[in-house]
Amino acid sequence: MTAFALASLAALLQAAAAFGGPITPNLYECSTADESIRYAPATPNSSASLVYNKSGEAPLQVQAPKSEQISVGTLVSFQTRLIADKSISTLSLLLPTVNLSADTPNASFSAPLITTVAQTTIAGPGPIEGPLSDSTSENAVCTARLIRGK
Repeated sequence: MTAFALASLAALLQAAAAFGGPITPNLYECSTADESIRYAPATPNSSASLVYNKSGEAPLQVQAPKSEQISVGTLVSFQTRLIADKSISTLSLLLPTVNLSADTPNASFSAPLITTVAQTTIAGPGPIEGPLSDSTSENAVCTARLIRGK
């Protein structure tokens, strides 16, 4: 980031802090040992976007991932794999509510990353015996940021 961009970002953060309001991040970057997610929530000028990387696989770009405000933050979900007549894999990231300020332009935290595999058949869920889905979770290390111009 150039000195001008840093100065502009600092001025923006200070102006928001002067009005006493918290600043909402517009970029979240999270990673585990073999996965990374870069999520930009929707703004008045753009729709949400997400890039998912898993070791050994091509990056997955998700336009308008499903995002839902819940009592503890934002649940961001997207489909990672579809195997016809077998299963659908979905990844969900639970982001806490984060407020930034002039003193804290970035915030680090951990967030649960939940993988759900739902069984499917052409005939619907009736023929499936046992659980229709199985989930696993791990903690991702995340950073929330305010990126100027987003």
